[in-house]
Amino acid sequence: MIVKRALGAKFGTKTRQTIYEKTNYHCYYCGTALNPENWSVDHIIPISLGGSDELDNLTGACISCNKRKKNHTLESFRTLQSRLNQKIPWFSPDQTKFLERHGFTKHIPSPDLFWWEKQ
Repeated sequence: MIVKRALGAKFGTKTRQTIYEKTNYHCYYCGTALNPENWSVDHIIPISLGGSDELDNLTGACISCNKRKKNHTLESFRTLQSRLNQKIPWFSPDQTKFLERHGFTKHIPSPDLFWWEKQ
């Protein structure tokens, strides 16, 4: 499987496997167990903020966290998570299934510590 970035750079199977193993098959941010269908490569320091495609700047993230993080720094993402924790509505079981099927989850990581900080 190959993932493409907007500028056309690719992360091949070997790179993706290295990243996947680097987080022990868990989302770097919320700790959700990852499988090949529910994760993506994330830039810890976004490219738009001077980050690189080097392995030490790449990590595995669930699709939900990666979509929310966008181009935030770790600290601004932590602040965003804190704000979201205060406003997340309760979803019905059908709504939750729909959100999960489309890459979103009702779980928001704690604003105090990301998963990798607890390890």
